[in-house]
Amino acid sequence: MHRILACVVTYNRKELLIRNINSLLKQKYPCDILILDNKSTDGTYEYLKDNKYFDNDNIYYVCSNKNSGGSGGFYQCCEYGLSHNYDYLWLMDDDGYCLNEDTLSLLVNNIKDDKTILNSLVLQNEDALTFSLHGTNKKSEIISLSNNNILDDEANPFNGTLVPINIIKTIGGVNKDFFIYGDETEFMLRTKKYGFKYKTVVNSLYYHPVNNPEIMKVKFLGYKADVIKLPNWKLYCFVRNYSYINLNYFSKKQAILFGYSMLIQYFLARQYNQLKVIKIAIRDAKNGVYDKDITLMMRKDYKW
Repeated sequence: MHRILACVVTYNRKELLIRNINSLLKQKYPCDILILDNKSTDGTYEYLKDNKYFDNDNIYYVCSNKNSGGSGGFYQCCEYGLSHNYDYLWLMDDDGYCLNEDTLSLLVNNIKDDKTILNSLVLQNEDALTFSLHGTNKKSEIISLSNNNILDDEANPFNGTLVPINIIKTIGGVNKDFFIYGDETEFMLRTKKYGFKYKTVVNSLYYHPVNNPEIMKVKFLGYKADVIKLPNWKLYCFVRNYSYINLNYFSKKQAILFGYSMLIQYFLARQYNQLKVIKIAIRDAKNGVYDKDITLMMRKDYKW
C-alpha cells in the first residue's frame, strides 16, 4: 500500500475547499489530506473546525506565515511530504475536486515505477477538458488518442497530479518564487529535463473550472490578438515567470521575442501604464530577482 498525501493549497475559498475535501474523503484508495492554507482571511480554519473536519484522523492543517501564492503553497506541500516520508504527493488546487470515488485508485492502478508522474484527466464538464491536450479539449478525442487509458507525455498539473516523492528528492520541489503562473510549466519542464515522464490516466476524472479572464481585442494592420486583461501584480508574475522559463529551458532569443510580444500586445491594447510593469518583470527575470513581496504589489498604492 502506497502512502499518499493529497495536498490542497487554499486561500480564501473555504466553500470550494470543503467541496474538494469531501471528494477526497470519499476516495476508495486511502490517502492522508494536507490542507495548506496560504494565511486565509475568510475564516477558513474556523469553518473547517466548526464543521468537524479536524475530527478526521487523516486530515492535517498547516497555515503559512504569509500568502506565498500557489507556487509557495505547493513548495511547502513538497517539504511536508518529504519530511513525513510519504511515497506520493497528490497535488491540487482548492477549486477542483474528484469527479468520483475512483479518481485516485485509477491513478494508483497505473503506477509502474517511481519515475513517472500520473495526472487525472481534467474536465470542465462531461464532454470537454478544462485545458487542452494534443491541441484539443474534446474528451472523446483524447480518449481515442490514448492507449489502455494512458496518454503519454501530456498532462495538466497541478490538478490531480500524483508525483512520486523520488522525483521531488531528485529535482527539488515546486519553484516557490513564482507565486502564481508558470510554476506547473516549470516543474514539468524540469521533470522532463531530468528524464522523468508524465502520463495522463484518461479514466481518472478530475474537475477544474474554466477561468474566463477579461479579454481585450487587438487589431492593427491585419494583426489580430486576444490580450488578457490583468492587474499589474498578475501581469508582473506572468511576464517574469515565463521570461524565466524561456531563458532557462529554451533560449535567450525566445525570451526576447516573448518580452517584445508582450510589450507590443499591451501597447496595441492601449494599456500604456502597464508597459513599465512588463519592462520591470523582464528585467527582474534577466537579473534573477525573485524575492520581491508580491502581496505588496497587490496594494493599490504600490509604486511601480
